Amino acid sequence: MDTSGSNARRTPDARGRRYGQLEPESITIRPVREGDVPAVELLAELEGRPIPPGPLLLAEVEGAIEAAIGLEGGETVANPFSESEAAVSLLDVRAAQLRTA
Repeated sequence: MDTSGSNARRTPDARGRRYGQLEPESITIRPVREGDVPAVELLAELEGRPIPPGPLLLAEVEGAIEAAIGLEGGETVANPFSESEAAVSLLDVRAAQLRTA
């Protein structure tokens, strides 16, 4: 049982990178809308990075925007104050699917 209060557990992949394993929660992957721009700007500011160029996909966790990915280049911004690794992993998968479609 996870008693850390986190909804994601981190496990390493073959390269040693850590990805979250999702516990049951509401995660929505969707295109960015005009009203989402301030939230994406805040994520970029919190990470000290630019907003990814081009069309974006968002990950909403329990209704809050936690991460975004640029469809063209795969650059991401995510909430550094939450366990956003699982949301970023899902964004990576979905963006790759859309790039090959």
